[in-house]
Amino acid sequence: MKHLKSAFNLLMVIPATIGLLLMVPFIIILRLINIKLVRQPGYTDIYTPFYDQLDPYHGPAAWEASKAGVPQAALDLYALHWAFSEVTAGGFSQFFNSPTGILAPEARDGFAAIGMDEVAATLQSAMDRLATPFPLELEARQQRIKFDTARMKFEETARFKAQTGNHNLIGGAALYLGPADAYAAKHRQTIPA
Repeated sequence: MKHLKSAFNLLMVIPATIGLLLMVPFIIILRLINIKLVRQPGYTDIYTPFYDQLDPYHGPAAWEASKAGVPQAALDLYALHWAFSEVTAGGFSQFFNSPTGILAPEARDGFAAIGMDEVAATLQSAMDRLATPFPLELEARQQRIKFDTARMKFEETARFKAQTGNHNLIGGAALYLGPADAYAAKHRQTIPA
């Protein structure tokens, strides 16, 4: 009986191991296809020269000071990029709970600047749900979300994701990329390299 049990276990382990070994190349091939098919943003070169200067991590005063001398197009694209990354990764709760949540007003203005007024309105709705006026201090945002978790479910997250697109699907591209890239192209000559 003991040998029968060992043989049965071996019969179960072999197919599972083969399955895992076959999945690894499949996952690698799928990822390579995804890298080739998923459109990457072309606008990041607009804010890259200012990336180290911009400081959303140390509160409102540091953020305001870090924006000095940064062209508006660079601020718009920097902020909307962070908003898109944070909201699509973990929703408005993640965005507002992180230091980059301070960028929400600039992200709203950035989406409006690239012609995506519906996304700007969704972002404004989420900001209003948190508090009016929108709290720039991280601790204030975190306390508000912690205090009223039922209200902070942010149904705007699903709307935002639908309006901006799913860049994680094979062949998928975030819907904001075209307008953001066009906005960058329009302002590229005014941005120092």
